[in-house]
Amino acid sequence: QGSRAGFDVEVDSAAISNEECGNPPDPRSVAEARRRGIEMHAHCARQVRKSDFDRFELIIGMTAQHCAALRRLAPASTAGKIHLFTEYADGIEGDVPDPWYGGQKDFVEVFDLIDLGVDGLLAQVQLRVGDQRLGCTEPGVVGTDMRPLFDAVLKHVPVPKADHEAPLQLQ
Repeated sequence: QGSRAGFDVEVDSAAISNEECGNPPDPRSVAEARRRGIEMHAHCARQVRKSDFDRFELIIGMTAQHCAALRRLAPASTAGKIHLFTEYADGIEGDVPDPWYGGQKDFVEVFDLIDLGVDGLLAQVQLRVGDQRLGCTEPGVVGTDMRPLFDAVLKHVPVPKADHEAPLQLQ
């Protein structure tokens, strides 16, 4: 959607845990993406890396729990890049539900939520681009080269629920 809106977009997906590393996307997710005209080319699961926090302008978590884990992992100077995905979806609050334990219908519903969030994200980026063209500057979401707009849509995987539990390690 970002490319169709005229932006140079890089989207990546990473997980908090390493338990799915190397695995391909769920076939139900691939089927729904294909139905919507999106091809998932040779993607396999990977864990968030330290370099991701510097590489990307935004780090998007699908759940509040993911965002909390990401904030624990992020260097202090990059913690402001982390946002809950539904912050961008008008009329939707809270977490994006995990369709993993459901059926194809659940994947359709999650893709619908993701479409809303991406639309909202692009609308915010377009506003910021307009402000930059008018000479306004605002730190945050958009780099001057507009790349990337959106970086890590995280898979739903178990993460420690409290700071006192096992610390997360990044490679």
